Amino acid sequence: DRTHLPPPPTPSPPRPVDPHRLRDHHDPSDGNRRLTTHCHLTARQSHRRVVYLAVRQSFTDIEVRMMTEESTSETSSSQLLRQPDGLAVLEYIYSNTPRPTVRNRSDIHFGTARVEGTGQRPTRLEGSYWTDRRTIGEIEFSAHTGKVLQTFAEAEEHDFG
Repeated sequence: DRTHLPPPPTPSPPRPVDPHRLRDHHDPSDGNRRLTTHCHLTARQSHRRVVYLAVRQSFTDIEVRMMTEESTSETSSSQLLRQPDGLAVLEYIYSNTPRPTVRNRSDIHFGTARVEGTGQRPTRLEGSYWTDRRTIGEIEFSAHTGKVLQTFAEAEEHDFG
């Protein structure tokens, strides 16, 4: 007996299709059905270190890779949130593996980062990070490309213009 329950909500009309979220050049046979294009951004931390951030989104996952001249970070968990005011928030947990030649001063470590961008397709991200080495910092990403870049060397050679 469900007579004491309120009536179900009236269905709302479907939302309009956002053309920026649809792609006509994906290969569905590759097993990675992306809803958004790859975006790769360049960043400079306060101590002027060049950092590249690669973000790849599939239907079920968001993979984030941060690359510096000395190390690469890989995501273990991430989430992308859209705030009611339009702010896009990317939060992720990562493990950072420095090159063997710098491990005498930079150990393997774990951290968390949060970056924010505004607009439907943000072109600038700003945020912060903190690590289990008790380091914290601010980070800013100000250029992007749709090209898939896998390594720091590849990103350094790419023209973000």
